[in-house]
Amino acid sequence: MEDRRGRITGVVSLPKMVVAAEPPEPGSAMPKKIGFKSRLAERVAREVDGLAVVSLVPNPYEELQNYLPTNCDLVALSIWREAQSAESALSEVESRLQLPLDDMSFQLQWAIRVLMLEVIDVTPPLEVGQDREATLYPFPTGWTYPKFQESVFLSDAIVPALPTSRTLDGPKNRKTRSALRWYVKSLATPWDVDRFAFLWIALEILASESAAGVEKPYVASCGHEIPSCPQCGRSTAREVQGPTLVSFLVEDLSVEASVAKELWRTCQMFHGNNDLTPESIKALPRHLLTLKSAVVRGLKVAAALSTPDFPIVSADVMASSKAFALQGTRKLEPRDLSAF
Repeated sequence: MEDRRGRITGVVSLPKMVVAAEPPEPGSAMPKKIGFKSRLAERVAREVDGLAVVSLVPNPYEELQNYLPTNCDLVALSIWREAQSAESALSEVESRLQLPLDDMSFQLQWAIRVLMLEVIDVTPPLEVGQDREATLYPFPTGWTYPKFQESVFLSDAIVPALPTSRTLDGPKNRKTRSALRWYVKSLATPWDVDRFAFLWIALEILASESAAGVEKPYVASCGHEIPSCPQCGRSTAREVQGPTLVSFLVEDLSVEASVAKELWRTCQMFHGNNDLTPESIKALPRHLLTLKSAVVRGLKVAAALSTPDFPIVSADVMASSKAFALQGTRKLEPRDLSAF
């Protein structure tokens, strides 16, 4: 099958520059009035390793600008790729696209997400009104590469019709209150990776108050175990985090041993042991549900609540991704014929 020419266009949000709209009054260093200025006035194109030419153009989708704050601009980032289909064109570049986006985010100190992404066949000759194959990840969820993956859990919690001001002795404990704060943080973020991080922090705090400590002797870098100090004879045993947390999950929170070990391995992504590829976090939503329900059980125990008390959180529910794609054809518009 002959390769086609595809254009991959991602729409991202950039912060506007804060500028002096009116000069300072005499004797003052502060502008009389400040305003915002767009960072990108015209199309720019640069060579990017692994992606060939990448162009940035001011927002070609004016209808979307109304959905952004006044201090933000939409910018279209486009890449051209020879491939047999829209899917293959995107799959060839998606792993390479994250680094330049992360670098731009680092430079601007602004997390850049792809709020909309389209792959469309732009094989010449082109003419306005032609039907061309296209794949669209619609605005505003867009193309959610792993660190911005969002999952929706269907009825994972049973909650009361109205929360009551109940008296809880357990959360008066400093550690339990701290664990509860981090649990609430997990409810406030939409990203799966962030949710897992906050829940894991809550788990570690709860475990520190339990009797689940697992101690092991010191192991040297050569792999040899040194059970006691060769000079004073004192034991080198100390609590080790991994086995302790696995034990806490199994013994105190009723998580299966194999699942508890999977949760521990998943947690290692926070130490650089996971490249956050779509494949490497495929099981994250399932682990997230398991961890959430386990932490809820731990908080209930710490707060002296019984199992039937609200909330009731279950790990045995369906999860779905917020991201989706529309595939089909659309007619070429005048803007498709320009080099954006």
